[in-house]
Amino acid sequence: MNRISLAVAAFFTLAIPRAVSAQRSDPSYSGFHLAARTPLGDAKGWDYLAFEPIARLIYVSHESDVLVVDPAQHRIVDRIRNTPGVHGIAFAPHLGRGFISDGDDSSVTIFDLGTRRIVGRVRTGGDPDAIVFDSATGRVFTMNAKGENSTAIEAATGKVVGTIQLGGGPEFAVADGRGHLYANIETTSELVELDTHSLVIEHRWPLAPCATPSALSMDRERRRLFVGCRNHVLAVVDADSGRVLQTFTIGDHVDASVFDAERGLVFASNGDGTINVIGERGADSLVMLDVVKTQSGAKTMTFDPVSHDLYLVTASREQRNGAKGPILPGTFTLLRVSSGSGRTSARGSVAAPTSLVVLIAVDQMRPDYFERYRSQFTGGFGRIRSQSAFFEHGLENHANTETAPGHSTMLSGREPVHTGIVSNDRGVPDPSSPLIGSNGPGASPRRFLGTTLYDWMLAKDSRSRVLSVSRKDRGAILPVGRAMGSVFWYSNGGFTTSRYYADTLPRWVDEFNARHGADALAGTKWELLRPEADYPEPDSMPYEHGGAEVTFPHAFPATAKEVRDQLSSFPWMDSLTLAFALDGVHELSLGNGGATDLLSISLSTTDAVGHAYGPDSREMHDHLLRLDRWLGVFLDSLATMVASERIVLVLTSDHGVTSFPEYLASVKHVRAGRISLDDVALTTSADLKARYDADFGVDFGNGLLSADTAALRARGLDIDSLANAISKRLQGRSGIGHVYTPRTLTNASARDLNALRWRNAIPPDVGWLVCVVASPNFLWSSGKLSAEHGTLNELDVEVPIAFMGARIPPRTIHRFARTVDIAPTLAAYLGIRPTERLDGEILAGVMVSASRTVASAEPQHAVTQSAKAGP
Repeated sequence: MNRISLAVAAFFTLAIPRAVSAQRSDPSYSGFHLAARTPLGDAKGWDYLAFEPIARLIYVSHESDVLVVDPAQHRIVDRIRNTPGVHGIAFAPHLGRGFISDGDDSSVTIFDLGTRRIVGRVRTGGDPDAIVFDSATGRVFTMNAKGENSTAIEAATGKVVGTIQLGGGPEFAVADGRGHLYANIETTSELVELDTHSLVIEHRWPLAPCATPSALSMDRERRRLFVGCRNHVLAVVDADSGRVLQTFTIGDHVDASVFDAERGLVFASNGDGTINVIGERGADSLVMLDVVKTQSGAKTMTFDPVSHDLYLVTASREQRNGAKGPILPGTFTLLRVSSGSGRTSARGSVAAPTSLVVLIAVDQMRPDYFERYRSQFTGGFGRIRSQSAFFEHGLENHANTETAPGHSTMLSGREPVHTGIVSNDRGVPDPSSPLIGSNGPGASPRRFLGTTLYDWMLAKDSRSRVLSVSRKDRGAILPVGRAMGSVFWYSNGGFTTSRYYADTLPRWVDEFNARHGADALAGTKWELLRPEADYPEPDSMPYEHGGAEVTFPHAFPATAKEVRDQLSSFPWMDSLTLAFALDGVHELSLGNGGATDLLSISLSTTDAVGHAYGPDSREMHDHLLRLDRWLGVFLDSLATMVASERIVLVLTSDHGVTSFPEYLASVKHVRAGRISLDDVALTTSADLKARYDADFGVDFGNGLLSADTAALRARGLDIDSLANAISKRLQGRSGIGHVYTPRTLTNASARDLNALRWRNAIPPDVGWLVCVVASPNFLWSSGKLSAEHGTLNELDVEVPIAFMGARIPPRTIHRFARTVDIAPTLAAYLGIRPTERLDGEILAGVMVSASRTVASAEPQHAVTQSAKAGP
């Protein structure tokens, strides 16, 4: 019984989007052809094959082992042995696990996706054949042919949670991502619908005139099932009612069906060496488009949703008197079937218009991570690094390197001095804008000044839409400025927004939150993704995580509520954020309207892990490997909704991070330490209160001693004299590199880089007394044992900046670039004009034939220039 595992639909989190299928662009059909062959050696038999989208490898069942094939290199790269009577392969990428159904000993083999080492085995019903991962429950389901039942297995734990009697011998099954699984019952010619939560059969439908169903795929968006039957019939079935809507005559011995959501095409592969291609004719009608010749016996098939290539396996047989004889040695082959006109790409003569701008901000992401882990980045980070114009020396060209100021620069083209965002505390907190359905702190962009890229997009076409998501309120709000739109962040266990944007949450947000995707993590552990030998970092440093629970594995809380409350400390928070973003892209149909849309995603867990464990920790290493995988699947999933050539993507960060001073001193043997001016703030405040009987809001944060200088002047106080006195008190303190007063900062040389960055950081309406530059390797700290950012240390200031799009040749660029240069460069790419003066400039060499005048509302500041900032 040869069957096919459908192309993995890029499910990478416990709360995968409800529907990942694309809004159809309705491309004209241009035919398919057999494009390539990859020899796989000998084979006595085979069954399923499955495309794994993170590493972009194909897993092929092969006798009693599984071949792992790299289709790009046309070679076998690994082999998973001891899988007796292997039938199918399924993946749970968010767990880094794969599952193999072993028919001969009625078991499932569990393996690590990174190392491809076997990590466990589970007993199932008799002869497990098809195997499917259900993202809605985090469960794996086997279709047991001899047992006439299905075994449900928790993917995270490998424990069997139930057995469902199916009333006949099952063939293939698909999950809809909403908690329903559909299975062909071959022996009764029926289709059953199973609730994957309760493990109860909900419906049983006859498939006549379709008999002996074997192949199955699904259009999730339109709720249609495509059932291939051995009596040469393909039936189109309504997934909600079970009604047969249409039938088609197809080839002999069908064994696999695939649905290409982006192109709206259905494929059925047949043992007679053909593929039937069925496409859309109007909203609700399908028509047979083609019969593609492959090779006899090529009836199992999988699908790459990014390249739209189909892959099949077969072998040649000896012919004896017109009948098929034994398989010929050395003829087992992987076939690639591609679109007749080739995939549309940036190399084409005319680039498709950009329909979606994507900003991915990875909070606290240092650029050196890309080189440190480059050999292990095989997903999104690896793809972006190799396929982008990558600036190795990106800069947050301002002081007070925190989340809010950094995010305010990314799509505004302006430094914090002009966005008005000086710090996290003076960023988005706003009690007048409470959250919807959450008791978290209110937030809005009311302090933000000026415009962003999204405003410029709206000025060109009012139909442009935006979706901005993050775990942090400031990460979601500030990239899009004051504009009204779909802006959401995580609070109290779910995604929400504030009443600045809406009075109620959209239905799709409520439905996403109601799935509580992270609940399944309760009671599990954060364990290493790869073998321990792949991590050179020590796993026990006493200053990590406040000195407690410093080694792997790290336990999740025992209850679902605790998981929701504490998820932000674990890598899976980023997975949930990416899943939420995909749900939003689908629901809003971003990138498929008549205008260019904006998707902004800020991923916050690198910051949480960095603070707790440090940038040199094993935890940071493992987190980034997981995020690399999730980003890869996210990009693949996004490409099923919006054609890749119509997307321009930017990756950057809001700041870097300085290592633990304790690590730098003990391991790197450099002078390092923690410093604070809290005592200066307290004594200055006390002195002023004693003198004037008033509170002047004296406060210290990340090198800036601020105060209500207008009120002090109104009392007749000389600000310069007070600032000079404080400056003298700080001279000679350990860890203090330089002190500026308002007067000395204004008069500092244009070549003074530290002065430039402080001038770029302080808005004109912020009163302050001194700003301080910490010595190298010193960090601002109130005493908490954590890694920090916020200084002008090189590792705090430098960030990655990468541009990826159809008109952007991949290259590594060694010169400096600033985050304020991102917006004008994107504007030039889109052919739109900023509506105000910018601090950034169009980055030369990023795109093909970019006009430097398109995005120039006013002459831009050079890297070494700055705006004036007074007290």
